[in-house]
Amino acid sequence: MPTLEWIGKEKVINHHQKIKYRVLNQVYNFNTTKESSNLIINGDNLEVLKSLLPKYEGRVKVIYLDPPYNTGKENWVYNDNVNDPRLQKWLGEVVGSEGEDLSRHDKWLCMMYPRLKLIHKLLSDDGVIFMSIDNNEFENLKHISDEIFGENNFITNFAVENNPKGRKNNIFVAESYEYCLLYCKNKIKISEELKNKNIKKFFNNIEFDNDKDKRKIYSDEFGDFKQSKRQVVGVNKSNKLCSESNIDRCFTIYYKANDYKMSLLDEYDVESDQYFLSEEGKALIEDGYVRYTCLRKGTNEPAVPLYSKDTVIDKFNEHKLFFKSDGTIYEKDRKSSMQITSLLTNKKFGLDLMTESARALLERILKGANKFENPKNVQFIKALISLYPDNDVIVLDPFAGSGTTGHAVIDLNKEDQGNRKFILIEMMDYAESVTAKRIKNVIEETQKNTKNNFTFYTLGDFLFTEEFNLNKEVGQKMIRQYIYYMETKKDIDNSIITDNPYYLGTNEITDYYFYYDKDKVTNLNFDFLSSIKKKNEVYVIYADKCTISDRDLDRLNIVFKKIPRDISKL
Repeated sequence: MPTLEWIGKEKVINHHQKIKYRVLNQVYNFNTTKESSNLIINGDNLEVLKSLLPKYEGRVKVIYLDPPYNTGKENWVYNDNVNDPRLQKWLGEVVGSEGEDLSRHDKWLCMMYPRLKLIHKLLSDDGVIFMSIDNNEFENLKHISDEIFGENNFITNFAVENNPKGRKNNIFVAESYEYCLLYCKNKIKISEELKNKNIKKFFNNIEFDNDKDKRKIYSDEFGDFKQSKRQVVGVNKSNKLCSESNIDRCFTIYYKANDYKMSLLDEYDVESDQYFLSEEGKALIEDGYVRYTCLRKGTNEPAVPLYSKDTVIDKFNEHKLFFKSDGTIYEKDRKSSMQITSLLTNKKFGLDLMTESARALLERILKGANKFENPKNVQFIKALISLYPDNDVIVLDPFAGSGTTGHAVIDLNKEDQGNRKFILIEMMDYAESVTAKRIKNVIEETQKNTKNNFTFYTLGDFLFTEEFNLNKEVGQKMIRQYIYYMETKKDIDNSIITDNPYYLGTNEITDYYFYYDKDKVTNLNFDFLSSIKKKNEVYVIYADKCTISDRDLDRLNIVFKKIPRDISKL
């Protein structure tokens, strides 16, 4: 697979590994008395993403990314360029003096690459990531995403019409759409995980009867449906001729409406190139079945149905075939089975994709205090999140901006009683005045849903000093959480009360102890062991030093880990 090269790549390709771990400082809780599973974090997303790893690595199933588009205009905050002084400083520190000669595309790639590497770590094996972008960096984003997520894990590229009037930003063409790339972590894994789920249940929350869709609504015992444009059987000019196809694709369909029964028969004669009525077919007709054949329009030559036998049977069993009295069979479009297309035109599926209406909504929610020219439309983000057939997932937005993703999660949970959680990261000062304020106001509008809350965080101190000693200013709570995460990949349960203050928790057959005191040297000795009353098969004990022999440690099933040497580093 070809890879993209740019100035500074060799300096940033592994930079994500050099980012030092920082704790997150809890600033306040909104609409809850305890820490929420919904997070809004103010800080550089490169550092915040690293801080999320101990708890969230491999756990995030849906990620939406709306990075700077790098339009070349001034003002990083609202116009998506890469000339922000903070980025310039970062480039100088990481890339070095050659960073002064980078093009704006080189700068953008240097900024994005390490962030995508950390995002890849956070994404679950059965997770998906959506990335909005326009022409300025589309090709670059596609290349580095192929490199990081794998070319085989590319799913599709949406064309999203968010400005039907077109932007007057080109001397020849007024651009009216942008892109949204869709990747997964592991296409094989996601297929295995989701094959038994209704993966096409995409638009169950979107109005089925909208102004743009004038098709008649029919009803059967399984609910409302509309006739799809996909004709399975009948007279048409598009289905392939039998004479040009494999013989197993040439079959007739018999259907008995009263008993909801279907039979597929091989009634095609190769020599005469004609469908014939078999004796079995005659018997079915006498039993009340209706016969359906596929013919070429204009010539009446035998043609093949749109789908193979197996697919026709699957769709019949899923009640997705519309048998009509005019000799045609169409698919049924139900609101629980309408599949999204990669071309998303405004108002299609009833979706409002326009930036203009998104801006008006944001102004209403913020009561006029809106500085965002191009916020994402909440209906667009809701549609993307709804693509994932599970409503109990973590949704991450590393470039949160005005907070549309959090808004979308709240709306979706209200509509389908879901339990989605959001993590919003925003580095700019408006993380509180815009991002958090929007979520607060949306929550207040949907106050009846008690699940709606969040905790606001800022980036705190580094966990380790420059010499890789523990930072005493961090506090034992944060250090203990980190140690337990790194050992078990689980949250520490601070509600457990024991007579040993150094006990961290139990994971299966192992008890964990962190014997640490910032003001003195701790020693794992028999005096300390006498303080452990809880029995288990294995003990992992952290301390500054150990004076118990290796033989006794083995005999007592104790694993000694020296502080800070043996603390895992991210």
